[in-house]
Amino acid sequence: MIFKMKPRVRILGTELLVANCNLMPPKVRKAAENELLKIAYIIDNDGKEMCPVKTGRLRASNTVNWTGSAFVRAKPVGGVGGEGAFQGINDGVGRPGADLKGFWVAIGTNVAYAQEVHDRIPYLWAAMKKNEASIKMRLTTAIARGLR
Repeated sequence: MIFKMKPRVRILGTELLVANCNLMPPKVRKAAENELLKIAYIIDNDGKEMCPVKTGRLRASNTVNWTGSAFVRAKPVGGVGGEGAFQGINDGVGRPGADLKGFWVAIGTNVAYAQEVHDRIPYLWAAMKKNEASIKMRLTTAIARGLR
């Protein structure tokens, strides 16, 4: 049986940003998108540190992907689990669907047991909560820089 991780994380105040991303001037939109990617990689790295480890495959397979990326499925590039981890060629999170409006970033994996492990030890949720306070500030600052 294959589980697909579909945790939904919402940070209050960012829904409006995501919904109106395409309405922003290009310079502001690009600044917000770049900052969202940086935030995603921070959460991904913190999640890898908090991820329970047996073989290292789950940790190594956690990746970041985004709307419009060149990767249908992001491939792990080693990371914390790297050496000795049993990485599959297609491990990694898929690109967010084309049916979504705006700019979306996905953090996760597609290994078969990921949902089961995440239900026991919500390591990605913990990583997001750890960074939640700085996310709004980082996005606000990025948008302000884009408006200059």
